[in-house]
Amino acid sequence: GEEGASRLVTPPEPVLVAAPFSAPRGQATVLALDLRYPDAVQKGYAFTPAFSAFAPNRPVPQLVGYCVDSRAAALTVFDRQRYSVGAVVATGGEPRGVVLDPLLQRAYVAASSEDLVEIHDIATGAPLTPIRLLMGDRPAELAFAPDGQTLIVTNEGSSTVAFLDLRSLSEISRVQVGQGSRALLLDRTGQRAFV
Repeated sequence: GEEGASRLVTPPEPVLVAAPFSAPRGQATVLALDLRYPDAVQKGYAFTPAFSAFAPNRPVPQLVGYCVDSRAAALTVFDRQRYSVGAVVATGGEPRGVVLDPLLQRAYVAASSEDLVEIHDIATGAPLTPIRLLMGDRPAELAFAPDGQTLIVTNEGSSTVAFLDLRSLSEISRVQVGQGSRALLLDRTGQRAFV
């Protein structure tokens, strides 16, 4: 080690942290650990881990971000300002793309293996009525049209792009595109979509 550097002496046995929680079927519970450093270091060198465990608060809708976890069929909800996880929301099979509507406080998720676009309330995480696509569509990526009422979806399975009306929660149009289309990008004017 470095000269003059001191090493913390740690206890040989594991440390138990009591953290009562419940995880209802089909849901996840997030627990966070906080190291209470002043309580953990004694005499300047003896380290006895002092953690507190707690269920973090869900981020406020204005600061929420989502990360898709396809393997776990879930969305990780995080606070964009604190960079901390606040919740995990169950989704349908193989979630892919996700877009947020801050005005209506809705998250739209492409549930690829279930051929639908799920809608979740951002404030609570509660699922709302989904938008069903055609069997075999395998939706991948999502984007809002400039009108804010139309959701554009690339369908990898059917090689199409679908246009969904968010008022009626139904498909209003679709166009054929190249095979295996996944990515979707709108230009700055929102008049062209690149697939």
